[in-house]
Amino acid sequence: MKTIREVCKLVGVTRRTLQEYDRIGLLSPANKDDRTSSNDAWLYSDKDIWKLIQIQTLVATGMKRMEIKELLKDPEFKMGQTLLLATKRLKEEKRRLDLLTENLNKLAAVFPDSKYEEVDPEFLFLTHSFLDYLDSDGLVFVRFTADDSPAE
Repeated sequence: MKTIREVCKLVGVTRRTLQEYDRIGLLSPANKDDRTSSNDAWLYSDKDIWKLIQIQTLVATGMKRMEIKELLKDPEFKMGQTLLLATKRLKEEKRRLDLLTENLNKLAAVFPDSKYEEVDPEFLFLTHSFLDYLDSDGLVFVRFTADDSPAE
């Protein structure tokens, strides 16, 4: 068993992160229910530390904590699945960023010396797709009509 201080140093998280994970039910110390006073140290088992590594791996890919919590409810969701999912998410993000970079480079090449404000936005929307790299988590792509009022 390791103390909260040892776990923080080992995994590279803060005490506050571990307290937050406990508060939201993502990861609690192994001895949470066995402590006799609030002054007793939080202790983490090796199993808890592996779970924390899974959590931090998925957090690093941009996954929301509540999504991670749902995944970890499944006792069969082990480190191997975590690594595969993290790799998949990072590859998708890399693809999105590559598309964004390519599109921005094309825009810079089309309008190298222009003031962008002087370019017709309709032309911009017709010639360059922003849809391929917009986040799909509820973002709405707005395109302006001829009368300059937004239309979805």
